[in-house]
Amino acid sequence: MSYEILNNPRAPYAHIYAEDFDEVADYFAAIAAEGNLPALPGGVIDTFVPSAERYRPITLTANEFRGYRMDSGSYLASDKKVIAAALALVESRSISNDDFTLCPSVSYGLFCVMLALRRRGVPTVVAELPAYFASVEQADSLGFRTLLWPTLPAEGYAMTAADMVDIRSRVQGPLALLVTQPKYGMGYLRPAEDFLQLRGALMPGDFLIVDEAADQSVPAALGQIEAHGEVTLLRVRGLTKGLGLNSARLAAIFHPPELRETFGWIVDYAGGTLDSASLKLAKSFMHMPANYPDLLQAARSYVRSQKNLLQSLLAGSGIALSPLESGYIGTAHIPLQVSPGGFETARQKFLSVCKGHRVPIVRGSSMYFPYDGKSEIVRINYFTSEANLRNSGKMLALIAETLRAPA
Repeated sequence: MSYEILNNPRAPYAHIYAEDFDEVADYFAAIAAEGNLPALPGGVIDTFVPSAERYRPITLTANEFRGYRMDSGSYLASDKKVIAAALALVESRSISNDDFTLCPSVSYGLFCVMLALRRRGVPTVVAELPAYFASVEQADSLGFRTLLWPTLPAEGYAMTAADMVDIRSRVQGPLALLVTQPKYGMGYLRPAEDFLQLRGALMPGDFLIVDEAADQSVPAALGQIEAHGEVTLLRVRGLTKGLGLNSARLAAIFHPPELRETFGWIVDYAGGTLDSASLKLAKSFMHMPANYPDLLQAARSYVRSQKNLLQSLLAGSGIALSPLESGYIGTAHIPLQVSPGGFETARQKFLSVCKGHRVPIVRGSSMYFPYDGKSEIVRINYFTSEANLRNSGKMLALIAETLRAPA
C-alpha cells in the first residue's frame, strides 16, 4: 500500500496501523477451526436478519436468469420505478430513474465512483479515518494519490470543516473527500449541516463521496441535499445490508442526473450485472413502498435493543461502546495496561488474553482506526443472536478483568 498519512496537528500522536484483518484471523485460525467458541463478538459472515418473518418467500424460474440485469440505459426502467418509490420515502424527496444507478454492492458502487473520478481527471482521494478498508485499497490500486486523515477519539473520530481547509491548503488540484454515514466503526449519525460544512470547505471541481453502506435512518440526513453543485455530491447506499440481508447484492449510487449516462456506461463496461434473485427479493419488499422504511426502522430498533443489552452487561468493566445510532457495526474500546513506551506489547498481550479465553476478535486497525496509545478497539456486530451477544458481553468483561489483574 502506498497511501500517505497526513499530519493532523490536533492529533500528533495518533498511530495508524496497516490493515490487519487477515493477520489477526490467522492468529485465531486454530481455535476457530476447533469450533465451540464461547463468543464471537465481531463476526459478519453469518448475520442475523431482524423481522425475517416479514419477508415473503420468493421463487425463481430458470427463465428469470436468462438475461443480464444491468442498470445501463433504460434496461431496468420498470424495476427502478419500484425501487425509486420506496427510496423516495427514505430520502423524503421525489426520485427519478436518472437520480441513481443500481449496482451489486456498496464496495462495487464505490469502485464505480473511483472510475468516474478517473474519467474526470481527479488525482487525489482523501479518506477520513476510520475508513472501510476496501475504499482505501481501491483508491490506492487505481493509482490515486491516497491520503488518510487521522481523527481524534475525543471528537468522535470526525473530520471538521477546519480540517478540510487545512488539507485543501496542502493539496493541489481537484480531490475527492471520502466520508461515511453512519460514522464507520462508531455508528453515530452526522446531521446534514456537518456535511454541508465539509462540502463548503472543498473547492469547485472537488467531489464529496459518502459511503452509506448500512444506514437505516429514515429520513436519510443527506436525502434533500442537492447532488449537483460546484462540489459534486456522490452517495453510495446499501439497499439490503442495513436489513441484515448481506447475500442480497444491491446498492444505489446517488448522483446528479447529468451523470446518469456516465455511471450507466461504467456499470456496463465494469461488469456490474445485478443478481436476479437479489433484484427480485428487493422488489418483493419494496412493491409496497412504505414497507421498506418500516423494515429499516425495525432493523434499527433491533440493533438499539442489542446495544442496550451489551451496555448493561459491560457495566463496571471499564469498556466503552461506540454510540451506534444506525447500522449494525460498532466498536468496544477496551483500556489496556500500558507501561511507558509499551503500547505494542500491551496490544499483543490483549490478543494473547483473547486467545487464552478462546474469543476471536477483529481489531480496530482493520478499520483504519487512529489509536491513542491507551485502548484496544474491537469490532462488535449487533446483527447477531441475543445469545451470542450475551456471551460476547460476558467474555469481553472477563478479558478486561484479566488485563487488569496483576502480572
